[in-house]
Amino acid sequence: LGESVALVLAADLPPGLVGGETAHLDLVATSRADTSFVDRGNVVRLIARDEARIAVVKSADRAMALPGEIVSWTIDFSNDGERGATDITLTDFIDYSGMTDGTEFVPGSFFSSLPGTVEYFDIDVSDWVEIAPSAERIKGARLRLGSLSAGAGGSITFDTRVDPGHQWGDIFNIASVEFTGGDSQLYSLDSNEASVLIGQVSSLLLGPAGYPDAPEGSLEDRVVVTMGSTDSICTFWHELRNDGNYIDTVRVALADSASIPVGWGVEFIDGSEIPIAGPSPFTADLGAVGIGQTRLVGIRFRATPENFRVFPGRELEFAVESRSLVDPASVNGVLD
Repeated sequence: LGESVALVLAADLPPGLVGGETAHLDLVATSRADTSFVDRGNVVRLIARDEARIAVVKSADRAMALPGEIVSWTIDFSNDGERGATDITLTDFIDYSGMTDGTEFVPGSFFSSLPGTVEYFDIDVSDWVEIAPSAERIKGARLRLGSLSAGAGGSITFDTRVDPGHQWGDIFNIASVEFTGGDSQLYSLDSNEASVLIGQVSSLLLGPAGYPDAPEGSLEDRVVVTMGSTDSICTFWHELRNDGNYIDTVRVALADSASIPVGWGVEFIDGSEIPIAGPSPFTADLGAVGIGQTRLVGIRFRATPENFRVFPGRELEFAVESRSLVDPASVNGVLD
């Protein structure tokens, strides 16, 4: 009389629960001596805790970068579940498998706010190593953590340098995480996609045919034509190359057209000696020139032999310029 007993029930939760699932027990106590004595309505409800749930957010320190500049990437992670996670691996690839194409890891830039094992993907051995190889061999970095309790989190940062010749356009990056949940099941997920726009860089080179990259202003950066006493046509040949990182739209012009003597006719021609039109007699629109592509451009003068000698002295010099119609500041010239 007056004594009490305790009933302990144990239940195994099935794997794969996401948390919030419920189960109910209705316990009924009946007297064995007098079955009319019954205690009902003893309802017990079980609520499954939220499983370990690691969220990963990827970001960059800038929206746009130019070739040669450094982009800093950050991976923020947190266990938003109610159970701890173990064997966590946070991975990010660099210039590999479509991630951050055309960039290179900056040595010594990897930092983690939590202690763990840092590993690098060495492309030469196609495996993860703890000792960082040379920068050009690093195609990924990852952090391995033994555990991450519910509510805990941290961040990873590292830098990549954009290749000097990187084409205009976006680069993309996605991080991933693998971990073991409290139910001993393996989970994996990807972060959001972060992107950085590699900006346009116009670089036009105009020089003598066969030598478009002749140093500007040098003796090599000249086109010289010697005329005979009976010549009535004189053609100066130039070669233009697009050294920029996008398909540029180019115009070639006689920069000091006022120096052309009266009685001289002038036209621009291509490598097949077909005239090239422009908005004025002293300009020619080459149109779109692809990255790394070259174009032959000739300036052909016509005059009578007598008119070819109306200028004072023995030489006449004039400047020719290539101009980007996308970036007006991009100009490169040659002397004829």
